[in-house]
Amino acid sequence: MGALPFLACIALIGCSAMRRQITERREACDSLCKQAKAAQSEGAPDRADLLLNEAVRQRPDDLETRRHLADAMWDCGRQQDAISEYRELVESHSRDPRLPKRLAEMLWRAGQKDEAAQMADKALRLNPTSTEALLVKARTEAARRELDASVATYIRLTRAAPDLIEAKLELAEVHVERGYSNQACTVLRDVLGNQQLTDALRADAEWKLGLAYASADRWSEAAAHLESSITKRAATGADWQMLFVAKSLAGQDTNDIGARAVLTAGQQSSELDSSAWTNLRDRLVVRGTLIGNGSVAQGNVVRADFSKSAQVDPPLKR
Repeated sequence: MGALPFLACIALIGCSAMRRQITERREACDSLCKQAKAAQSEGAPDRADLLLNEAVRQRPDDLETRRHLADAMWDCGRQQDAISEYRELVESHSRDPRLPKRLAEMLWRAGQKDEAAQMADKALRLNPTSTEALLVKARTEAARRELDASVATYIRLTRAAPDLIEAKLELAEVHVERGYSNQACTVLRDVLGNQQLTDALRADAEWKLGLAYASADRWSEAAAHLESSITKRAATGADWQMLFVAKSLAGQDTNDIGARAVLTAGQQSSELDSSAWTNLRDRLVVRGTLIGNGSVAQGNVVRADFSKSAQVDPPLKR
């Protein structure tokens, strides 16, 4: 055998051995990631952490394995490590739309909203119909109180993903934030027309539709939807008061709920934070109580929407 064929043979053997080593390391890394996720789900975070550290040591430098590793880190609670891994991948694979999309989701969930917005925009430049990136973009706009822009993005999202109920519910909330309850009603009626809704989602959407109707002074419709949904959700004392007010202003009998509303009125609410919906409910209860007591003239009542206090209401929390 001549020198050149001999060297070529040695090179092929070396390349084959290197490919085999890379494959083995990739398989070892994937296996360790799966074991780490299993340990985390079994309540053994320390063991999961050790397995992930070994996976990092085994990690070959190919894209898919690094994505798998970063997702495993995220699932095991190592959020910043996962984010750092994805930042490097976005930098080194700048044309792959999956990377900024996933990083945008991670950053949003980690509370790093400004960078999440930047990554969502980058993902949308690569894939304008990315539902994940559109959702992050719409949420960041709402959080910054850029409500008109948020509505436009949510509409764009619902056209790209018409069955994404989460997006429609959030769009209805932004409409309420802007003081457009009738538009919220339209969106929520569309949600309730979806035959695939879970019982919990249906009750939530129907309750919100009742509040939107009440904000538009459509008290009979409000009472019907609030009453239909209240026993299907974890209702608070304020919720029962809201139903009492709606039925009263609709001219309906309240004997069946009056005692319940009074009983729960002084109880501490179980709600952990506020939203456009809880703020709207509370304002409607106050307003309805004043009307019921004759404290204000019907024609002088301020509408219970958010358009007159957009600067002082708390931002959306998601």
